[in-house]
Amino acid sequence: MVAALLLPLLLLAARPLRRPLDANPNPNPSLSSIPNPNANPTALWMAPRGYDDAAAGSSEDFEMEVDIQDLLRYGANLKAVRTALGKQGVEGPAGQFVVLAEESSEWLYLQAAYDAGVRSFGVRSGAALRELNGGLPDDIDIQLLAKFNPKLVARLKRMPRVSAVRVATPDHTAELCGILQAESARKSSEKLKRVSKSRAGFLQRNDKKGAPKAATVGAGLGVLLDRAPGTVEGEGEGEGDDLKAIVAEHAGILGEKGAGGAVTGIFLGPAGDKGAPKAAKQALKALGDEGYVVFSLSLPGDDYSRVFSDLRKGGVPLERVTYQLPLADLTKRLD
Repeated sequence: MVAALLLPLLLLAARPLRRPLDANPNPNPSLSSIPNPNANPTALWMAPRGYDDAAAGSSEDFEMEVDIQDLLRYGANLKAVRTALGKQGVEGPAGQFVVLAEESSEWLYLQAAYDAGVRSFGVRSGAALRELNGGLPDDIDIQLLAKFNPKLVARLKRMPRVSAVRVATPDHTAELCGILQAESARKSSEKLKRVSKSRAGFLQRNDKKGAPKAATVGAGLGVLLDRAPGTVEGEGEGEGDDLKAIVAEHAGILGEKGAGGAVTGIFLGPAGDKGAPKAAKQALKALGDEGYVVFSLSLPGDDYSRVFSDLRKGGVPLERVTYQLPLADLTKRLD
């Protein structure tokens, strides 16, 4: 659909397109069919001012400048990286990538990644979290990848599509549980206001001691342990039994606090490091049968084909590896 919209855009010499926000905000781009942009490499594109406004049927719009060559390069690079991973035997390779969306990332680029099969997006700021939460279809998941910040984590109560939060220490995991529990308790309290006092007292009793029930929150929320070199002061990357103990400590906090979440992944740093295969195998062993490892992939610096091949040759199950890809990197020349 993007191709159908871009063709008249180019022919009209960058005359801005306008689309009311109560129209479908999620077209299906086919970047390979966009006409040659050389005659008009930059065009004005209409995009939503606020994604949340779209649900309310607002007709407010604005124009944004889109570099068509960047858009084409972005689509081609995403396809190339996805294809390279597929050649290593990974089915549905687009599902192994997390596109990092910065604040005010152009909607068109996010939509193009979605239509290429990407369903996971990462954010490092509150503004990007808010924009992304309302900007794409409901089947995406969002990963909060900023350094742990209680004020930012507090926003999760309004962001149900967040699937993972980056933490570096057990204290972070405990604080995450506390924030989510407080929100769960507040919601429970509001419900109890609508029933009689006697019924409320009954609901609050957990056992013969009359202790209040522990709030169960964050079901499905994953904790992403940051074990990149130098993340935790005074500690190394964590090897063998040491890393297994670290995972167990975080899992114990989640269980004790009744948070309903789990340690779902371990972030190991740059994918291009020579020790990446060894680190990945150790991390997967610590996680057990469930969970995944995460590497950052920097383009054009990392030879992604070699990275995927080295991990496979090193005995790493590639279906349990995900890669964080900055959106801005995908618009760069990789040759």
